[in-house]
Amino acid sequence: MWAHARLLAGERLQWLVVTHGEQGAEAFAADLHIRVPTRPVSVVDATGAGDAFAGGLIHGLLAGLPMPAVLSQAGQWAAYTLSSSSSIPSEQLKRYLRRSG
Repeated sequence: MWAHARLLAGERLQWLVVTHGEQGAEAFAADLHIRVPTRPVSVVDATGAGDAFAGGLIHGLLAGLPMPAVLSQAGQWAAYTLSSSSSIPSEQLKRYLRRSG
């Protein structure tokens, strides 16, 4: 999978992230494979969960976190969205963001 992604994206590709819904997410690099399980959550509405995951992923990468922490954070953001009845970020996510600065 990594070799194909690199062929398509070019040499600048550093990570390939694949989500598996309830089964968690994976990140591939040239010599690494990281898998992170999902956080247990009672799903209320899945609207926006993928976008929240992507936002958490980008936030973690820009913060310079290591990839396992980035995947965990992205999953946390998605979990907060899944447990909310609105696609607007839940109060849980807002509190988390205030605490993590």
